[in-house]
Amino acid sequence: MAVCEATALRLPRSYGRCRGCSALAEVPTHRLNRHVMRLCLTTTVLLAVIVAALAVSCMAGGGVLWQVGKCDGSYAEFGIAGHQENYTRDFPGGATFEVGKGDPAKDWVYIQPGPDDKWAGEGEHPFEVVFNLDEVPKGPFELKVDLVDVSPTDAPTLRVRINDNVCSYDLKAGASQKSLTDPTKGRSQSVLMCAAGGFLHQGRNVVNLTITKGSYVLYDCISLSQIDKAPHVVQGLTLRPTFLFKKRGDRLYQIEYATFDLFQDLPSVRTELTSDSGLKLEQDFRDVRSGTRNLELEIPAPMSRTEKVALKLHAGDEIFEARGEIVPQKQWKVYLMPSTHLDIGYTDIQDKALKVHLDNVDRALDWFNRFPHFIWNLEGSIIADEYLKKGSRGNDMLDMGACGRIGVMGFYANELTGICSSESLSRLIDFYDFLRKAHDVESDCAMMNDVPSMVGTVPMILAGHGIKYLSHGMNFTRARGDQEPMQRPFYWESPDGSKVLMWKLAGYAQSAELTDLDDEGNVQLCRDRVSSLISEFARRTDYPFDAILMHGAYGDNWGSGVSIAEVPEQWNKLYEYPKLVFCKGKEFFQYIEANFAKDITTVKGDGGGWWEDGANSSAHETGITRVAKEQLVTAEKLTSLCDRDYQRAVGDRFSDAWRNVLLYDEHTWGSACSIDDPTNPAQLAQWAVKKSFADNAADAARKLLDESADKFASQIHAAKDSVLVFNPSSWPRSGIVWYSLPEGNMAEFVADSVPPMGYKLFDVPKAGAGSVPVDGDAVLDNRFYTVKFDPKTGAVMSIFDKDLKREVVDSSTYGLGGYLYATAKNPGSLLGYSTEKPDIKLDEVAATSLIKSVSDDLQSMIVTGEVAMAKSYRSRVVLHNDQKRIDFICDIDRIPNRAKEAGYFAFPFAFKNPTIRLEIPDGVIRPEIDQIKAACKDWFCVQQFLTVADDSAAVVWTALDSPLVTLEDINRGQWYDHLKIENGSVFAYVFSNYWWTNYKADQEGPHTFRFALTSGKSFTDAEAKHFGESVQSPMVARYVKAGGGTNSAASQSFVSVDGGDFVVQAVMPARFSEGTVIRLREMNGKSREATLKVNGISYDKAYLCNLAEDELQQLDVKDGIMRVPCRPLGLATVLLERHQEEEE
Repeated sequence: MAVCEATALRLPRSYGRCRGCSALAEVPTHRLNRHVMRLCLTTTVLLAVIVAALAVSCMAGGGVLWQVGKCDGSYAEFGIAGHQENYTRDFPGGATFEVGKGDPAKDWVYIQPGPDDKWAGEGEHPFEVVFNLDEVPKGPFELKVDLVDVSPTDAPTLRVRINDNVCSYDLKAGASQKSLTDPTKGRSQSVLMCAAGGFLHQGRNVVNLTITKGSYVLYDCISLSQIDKAPHVVQGLTLRPTFLFKKRGDRLYQIEYATFDLFQDLPSVRTELTSDSGLKLEQDFRDVRSGTRNLELEIPAPMSRTEKVALKLHAGDEIFEARGEIVPQKQWKVYLMPSTHLDIGYTDIQDKALKVHLDNVDRALDWFNRFPHFIWNLEGSIIADEYLKKGSRGNDMLDMGACGRIGVMGFYANELTGICSSESLSRLIDFYDFLRKAHDVESDCAMMNDVPSMVGTVPMILAGHGIKYLSHGMNFTRARGDQEPMQRPFYWESPDGSKVLMWKLAGYAQSAELTDLDDEGNVQLCRDRVSSLISEFARRTDYPFDAILMHGAYGDNWGSGVSIAEVPEQWNKLYEYPKLVFCKGKEFFQYIEANFAKDITTVKGDGGGWWEDGANSSAHETGITRVAKEQLVTAEKLTSLCDRDYQRAVGDRFSDAWRNVLLYDEHTWGSACSIDDPTNPAQLAQWAVKKSFADNAADAARKLLDESADKFASQIHAAKDSVLVFNPSSWPRSGIVWYSLPEGNMAEFVADSVPPMGYKLFDVPKAGAGSVPVDGDAVLDNRFYTVKFDPKTGAVMSIFDKDLKREVVDSSTYGLGGYLYATAKNPGSLLGYSTEKPDIKLDEVAATSLIKSVSDDLQSMIVTGEVAMAKSYRSRVVLHNDQKRIDFICDIDRIPNRAKEAGYFAFPFAFKNPTIRLEIPDGVIRPEIDQIKAACKDWFCVQQFLTVADDSAAVVWTALDSPLVTLEDINRGQWYDHLKIENGSVFAYVFSNYWWTNYKADQEGPHTFRFALTSGKSFTDAEAKHFGESVQSPMVARYVKAGGGTNSAASQSFVSVDGGDFVVQAVMPARFSEGTVIRLREMNGKSREATLKVNGISYDKAYLCNLAEDELQQLDVKDGIMRVPCRPLGLATVLLERHQEEEE
């Protein structure tokens, strides 16, 4: 029954009824002591009936079924009697008393806190009495709750629930706080609730008592008794609106409930409904059982206006009346998008976790014939990938996908998008592209689940693969939950203007909430939940729509149940509306676009990386995967310049390498017990698999880069022994390169002016003297910088830029490049959103030596030192003689520590109120300014560059191995609503173990963290990108013998782009045709067209295409030059198509 309200005012043992139900509560009845006054405001009973009602109360006659406690005005028999302070220790979860087994001293508590009682913890504290009935006695019954006292200053509201029947009571303030320790100081109150026999069930029954508002109550006793009769056969008749419609023949009817409590079984009742406009409806109902009844009154629809109506109910020998209004209702559609949440691990080892999803596919295939409207969705396309490899009915799955019964979502898995690279973010959708092109399996929709945030370029990537829609089910563990808009369709727009229509919600398992059957196998439970759902949306002033999306169905790696397919079929046979509609997502979004286009708002911004800090828990593996992403891009560029036989030979190896990258960046790191029980075999087994993704990606990337470089070099004819240097970038580069000599030793030299995405042959340099230690003070100096070190910590305390004539370092807090080790005995808000601040202790390095060394091209300061929880520490700061660049290389051999800890490298740049810009995958953001509400600002993920700038100077900074940074300060558990940038401090956030599940509990062994920076008057994003890419994607050098291949040019550029706004992000063999793909990116938000020059790559036609390599338009080409349209801050992909018969 719907929640009703009552007011309980103190007068000894005088009772009134809960409004709208049969419950009783104390009321002042000065002339009617020990009599009943009805408080139901919506029902008018015939005068004679009212008079009779006022003369009686619930009359006991059948005896007490059960009682908890002694009804003696005391609470001495209950747990922690008189000792409120022990509640959180002894009864933190409330109280549950099982009749026949429970002990009042152990299982019931003398005090029940309310939500305002902070001493008891946040929220409600439900108490329950559980009792079993072999058979249900004949009703009615009386539930009585006697109280010693309640809070004198914050009167509570007590909600009483008997199974599914609920009433609420506003209690009068108590006598004194002295009653907390002395029951004689209290002022007693009682609550009575009459219950029909239909309220109880055979088997388990539950009485739930919960304070929903205010402060505490003190219990005397609770009892349930059988009584002779209720005041009337019917109590609490009301008209209650519903959202239900039925169809009879071709006529539609809106359903209104006649709701009441019935206290005896009746063979029939009759309703008469009349309206002021002349409407008159009569209906008969047969075999009406006792309990709370909702009779369905059928009103012809559609209604044109609100009708005021009168209702008569003929029940037995009595007539009951109620008046009300019938309001025209929307014809709601509830779109069900069923799936099971995909955790690749967490609940079981990865293969077994995935097996659950393959079994779900099998069940779906079995159900399709039985349930012709049923649709099953695969949350990640990896499920389809695995099923094609291991499932028994792969062709059936593809057929069902092609005809729309299986929806394969766009993303491969639920990814931490913040640690993706610009290319790996797009590769998340590669397998979906394959299914669409090869098998006509498409959904036009993507799901992202569990992960509570995504980077702001996701709409551009999805749109670039032809995906229009996105549904995001979020878990707000360790994340702010006040995101907007929630459960409302809106466009999410990327910086380039690309959009997807999106739905966001808390959770990811909604559809199954609506598809349970009750104990008798009918849809009553479904009806209650559908009604509750629509009521929530109908009340919202920001929801003009008449359709709702129910995202997902089941939790972490759950098996599906047949009710998810069966119940909607039953429902739709019974009701015309709300209609339960299975969908793949796109059907809901298309309906919204077609019917509510003007109501769809647009949101722009980045969500940050709330869960990406978990990748810090395995810093070594995160680092090698980060490096592998850049190596794979360089290897693909080299491979695209090799012959097609080689490209075909290594194609699957590239796919496997990228798959391992995606599986490492996927959000599941380990077992649910990874922190509490890190040596549990389940955790050890899952971590071994997770670690293998990183190891395999790194190994494959390194080998593919080496092999493709060797293959490319073998095509070049050298007149004499030379060093071939390949530049993977789309602009000319100079810098130090390392190469292997024939005898195996490594050598270095400065390669100058290597052409864009091309090569240059250099004479083999004469061997230099190498790096030589030199005496001197703790200073490095070249024509660009003077760098001074702190002899105590080894950190940099000054960088003076000679061009700018300006100090770069703010040494008032920490040294630049200095290592900080953070511990917290009480981590408090570091673990999650909390007001309890952590007690962070920071340890710095105690330097034991500083050694300066110089070579022909470099000069370095090598620092060794001691620091907490490390076997060794060594750092090297490097100045380049011919480049304005400073490198930092830090090696730490870590001791494992499961206490909460974190590690940082400080980069306090000397700026006040600077502008900070940082690269995310395929985009650039300004923290705070370019972020959505409730985005993560406590830490950020940086791709290839971060800039700190004011009006006269700027610094570009990059990190090779670690993606995370904090700004302004280290992570102190602030959970920022707004982040104000007041200083130029950047902290590389390199490791932590602040999570309490999933991620690693500790990490040990050697770790390397590398950083680089440069400075200047100003930098565009494209210029900052040039620096970051030159650090993270070094040029590749090979020693080549005289002779060799057929290309005899001393240098050559294969791909270049004119102007300073574009970069070539990727060049690779085409996936779905013979040819080459070139991806451009506009960096500065200015240009709409790029001039692309291609030389030395064979092709017949050039096309502008999308990220899925669908041809959009043919491009005109003249002398290898083509003009490529591109949105500002967007991507443009070019397909150079080559006919197969022209292959080598």
